Amino acid sequence: MPLSSAPSGSPRAPNNRELLVLFFASFSALGALGLASLATETVLLFPPLGASAFLVFFTPRAPASSPRNALVAYAIGTACGFFALACTGLWGAPSVLAMGVDFPRVLAASLSIALTSVLMVRLRAVHPPAGATTLVVSLGLVTKASLVGMLFAGTALLLAVAFAVHRALGTPYPLWSAPEGG
Repeated sequence: MPLSSAPSGSPRAPNNRELLVLFFASFSALGALGLASLATETVLLFPPLGASAFLVFFTPRAPASSPRNALVAYAIGTACGFFALACTGLWGAPSVLAMGVDFPRVLAASLSIALTSVLMVRLRAVHPPAGATTLVVSLGLVTKASLVGMLFAGTALLLAVAFAVHRALGTPYPLWSAPEGG
């Protein structure tokens, strides 16, 4: 039985096999990101990818778990984060960890998450971890193009592992977008 074989949104509790698959698939995917980070001497592990791993391995048939939604939503979140930095005059400013929380940073974070939420829904590319991505940018934690590139490389690797795992298990998982109706 494939992981989360119930229709998306179903209240059915997962069985022990499904929980083991979730554990090992998540461990393997994040482990692959970590090993790739070590091999390339770059950072491919970003906090939002943990939430994405949960989605793609626990609810692979949900539209929010599709590669399309993940990649489009991360692009939306990144763009909205940079837009919020520009609007609040924080472009190039030290991160919230270095300078602390102030009104412009609160405004940037609020604006970025609001825009990200609306655009994900409007573009039918909902992937909740993109909310974390937009905060990572608007809080000044990821502001360099190289880091954004690594975020997308990490996302692509996570999705490739998800595709391989689901194909090996016989779990329906889309190559790009979820079929209509979940």
